[in-house]
Order: sequence, then structure tokens, then C-alpha cells
Amino acid sequence: MYRIVNNKTDETWAEFHLRIEALECFEWGEVSENEYNIIYVTQCKNCGRDADERYDFYGISTGHWCEECYESKEYPYRKDRYATIEHDGYGERLDNNF
Repeated sequence: MYRIVNNKTDETWAEFHLRIEALECFEWGEVSENEYNIIYVTQCKNCGRDADERYDFYGISTGHWCEECYESKEYPYRKDRYATIEHDGYGERLDNNF
């Protein structure tokens, strides 16, 4: 999602699914480059609100989630360390010593 946002007030003037559509507003003179910017906004996988990229304990991306969905039961990924044989006595082995 691409938004055309006022530089001073941070108000959204319009939203577009394609960057080229947002650029056309500047080309056709509908908005001024001095007053507005185009920003790319990611949406939550669950609800569609503005979101940030989230990561599990090991730094692997789990996608874009808003704060509310991330803190709720809707977030399907673990936020803590996964169980491993080295720490918990079970799980995936990370070495070849069987």
C-alpha cells in the first residue's frame, strides 16, 4: 500500500495499491512534491492495519503484524526460544553425532 502524506500534518491525502498510481498524482499536478511524500505502508497479515515486521526468538521473520494482533492469540508463532535437544533434551538435533 502506498500513501501520499502531507509533510507537515502527516495527514493521508490518498492511498494506492501501486506506486505508479501514486506517482501519477505528482506528474499530473494534483499534489506538490514540496508538500507531500509517498510512503510505503505494510499491512497486518491478520487485520489489515498498519504493521511492523515481526521476528521470532531466532531472528527469523514471521511477517507483518500490528501491535494488537502480535500481543493477542491471533499471532501463531512462538515469541520465546524453541525447545532443542541441547537445552531441553528433545527437539531437533543440530549436530551429526547420533
